[in-house]
Amino acid sequence: MSQWLIVAFPGAFLVNEEKGVVAKTIFGGDQPDVNKAVEALLQIEEGKVPKEILEMLEKSNVKELVVDSEVILSAVSALLSEDVKVILNDDPEKLYKIREFVSLEIERIFGSREAYSAFASRVGISLTQAKIMEEGEKRDQMIIKAVTIQEDLTKMFNILVSHIREWYGFYFHELGKVVEDHELYLKLILELGRIENFTEDNLNGLINDKKLIKGILEAKEKAVPIKITEEDLERIKAICRLALKIEEERRNIMKYLDDLMSEAAPNIKSLVGPVIGAKLIRKAGGLEQLAKMPASTIQILGAEKALFRSLHGRGTPPKHGIIFQDPRIFKSPRWQRGKIARALASKLAIAARVDYFTGEYIGDELLASLERRIKEIKAKYPKPPVKKPVPKAEKRKKRRKERKGKRRR
Repeated sequence: MSQWLIVAFPGAFLVNEEKGVVAKTIFGGDQPDVNKAVEALLQIEEGKVPKEILEMLEKSNVKELVVDSEVILSAVSALLSEDVKVILNDDPEKLYKIREFVSLEIERIFGSREAYSAFASRVGISLTQAKIMEEGEKRDQMIIKAVTIQEDLTKMFNILVSHIREWYGFYFHELGKVVEDHELYLKLILELGRIENFTEDNLNGLINDKKLIKGILEAKEKAVPIKITEEDLERIKAICRLALKIEEERRNIMKYLDDLMSEAAPNIKSLVGPVIGAKLIRKAGGLEQLAKMPASTIQILGAEKALFRSLHGRGTPPKHGIIFQDPRIFKSPRWQRGKIARALASKLAIAARVDYFTGEYIGDELLASLERRIKEIKAKYPKPPVKKPVPKAEKRKKRRKERKGKRRR
């Protein structure tokens, strides 16, 4: 006759349908222990069988074992002898009867249902805390936070620079046209301030580009400066210092993000760099989720709005999402982008799986294979495809579909 394996908070129970509990192992020895119970239950969730449960099954000489969980089914099947038949329960009424036997045994162990409820509550809280700690320790969560902060700092820096260029532009408008580099523009304002300080000697101490110095001096000759007070200039300089501080912190975060990606996802980093790789992990919800995605999903990750629009008949399906930011895609001709995106997504799917499941570094091989494929695409499709003439019936059908889509909006 088959026997049932039921795992509860206090331990594991081997149950016979007629006799009740025939064997048990308590997490903690003679008396249930919260820490031991949490440790054993976490092992089971990871698909592992605790040593005490395995010993109980081997001693009981089970021939047919019924379990109530697919996780336990796969874990136990892999460890028990091939002679033991392990099956998953499909009869709710029988499971209810078996659990009644276990409930009675648990009540005997604790003396009362109230004592068991208090123990189960402590185990549940400890189990949740352990999972939260485990989730927080994952390096991909640090990656997600780092790339989000990096984006926000970039936005803040750009907004401040835009305001400074407009503000200082009231005084020396021509400088903004000549100096395109934001950091250099801010440093010139901080170091020189007033337009009369923009001399060749002062500029030589700050800039190595002779052509740029000449351009600034020419701009100075054309400038018609308005009156500006020392207080006005000090306020502008204060915002310049703030913007430069933000840019410095952004660089620090970028270095931190680069180190994190090297540690947690080196293969993804080798293919698309730390920033795009981190954005993919963030969009997927974590490295584990990204590793479980097919290449077709990774390819359009970040283009969900375009995908849903196309499903409602309001446009064509997207060929790329976040990975479009990779220069190998956006710098390529339009008709090659979809094929390159597909090739890149397939390599990213492999990279994510290797990063999550093994941690082995195969980035150089993946990158070399990707570069070969991109060369093949560029050689095979040097020109855009010739569009075939659309029959009148097809045109009418397309127009009807577009009108239908507009009505839905």
